[in-house]
Amino acid sequence: MFISKEGKFGGKVSIIDAFVVIAILVIGIGFFFRFISPPDRVITERHEIEYTMLVRSIRASTVRALQEYGYLSDGRTHEELGEIVGLTYVQALQEDARIDGTFGAFPVPDRYDVFLQVRVDGRVSETGYFTFQNRALTMGAANRIQTKHAATSGEIVFIRTVEEEPEPN
Repeated sequence: MFISKEGKFGGKVSIIDAFVVIAILVIGIGFFFRFISPPDRVITERHEIEYTMLVRSIRASTVRALQEYGYLSDGRTHEELGEIVGLTYVQALQEDARIDGTFGAFPVPDRYDVFLQVRVDGRVSETGYFTFQNRALTMGAANRIQTKHAATSGEIVFIRTVEEEPEPN
């Protein structure tokens, strides 16, 4: 047999010593792949990213404050989320039950749904879109947002990279 009565492999190395050496090797290999190996697993490219954020059912005064454009930032962390480059709004609708039991969409007085177009320099990888402050831009994510004149919340409904426009001849 390989293990002697004293609990040693081949009569020279104890079982505990062998397990300690194997554990140290496994931890060392794990450390190498986690912290030292080259980061070629995820390719990241720099792009200008444009995303559309939907802000639902806000007052006309907030729409006017957002129309002053400027920069958008996170309402909690104050990280920059990009520059507002466009804004469109429509009358807010609310789904409600009718008398006959069916559902319908009805206008909400003095409330608007706003679509904000926002541009930010960021990174695009196989895992998604990110600002340079490493904030993930994901579809459907609810975000607290603020500008110089307004604070509200919205969700990202569209994301794309902005391709460079060709120069005119």
